[in-house]
Amino acid sequence: MKAAIYIRVSTKLQEDRYSLNAQTIELTRYAKSQNWHIVDIFKDVDSGTKLDKDGLEAMLDLVEDGKIDVVLCIEQDRLSRLDTIKWEYLKGVLRENRVKIAEPGSVVDLANEDDEFISDLKNLLAQRSRRDLLRKMMRGKRQKTREGKVWGKQPEEYRCYSYCKRVK
Repeated sequence: MKAAIYIRVSTKLQEDRYSLNAQTIELTRYAKSQNWHIVDIFKDVDSGTKLDKDGLEAMLDLVEDGKIDVVLCIEQDRLSRLDTIKWEYLKGVLRENRVKIAEPGSVVDLANEDDEFISDLKNLLAQRSRRDLLRKMMRGKRQKTREGKVWGKQPEEYRCYSYCKRVK
């Protein structure tokens, strides 16, 4: 089997720390254990909710050229947290080209109705998980604001170093 490894993180901070390298190592080992030929490793540092990512688009080009049999990712949510319309498009490209989605320990054949259903559920759960995470982050940011604490890096013109003391 010809495998494309797809790795993704959402932020530059995750890229700089450890996550992409850890995904690459684990997926390379897994592909070798399955005797799969690794065609290429595709990487994105961007949201899973976006379809137009450089790594994903380059991988889909190879899919459409018939050079890939399986897309290997650490978890399906690395491949997609797409909304339903974009997810249907991505699945369609993979299905039409008979390309499977694999995670270590499982392979999803989108031509199989049951496998596709499980894959759809994973995508919906990934979307839900992202919304929950964003809601929790915003709750924390609103609380910091109520406490008068600043969150995030503020533009220079908004900084007040002496806490704006009045001049008598």
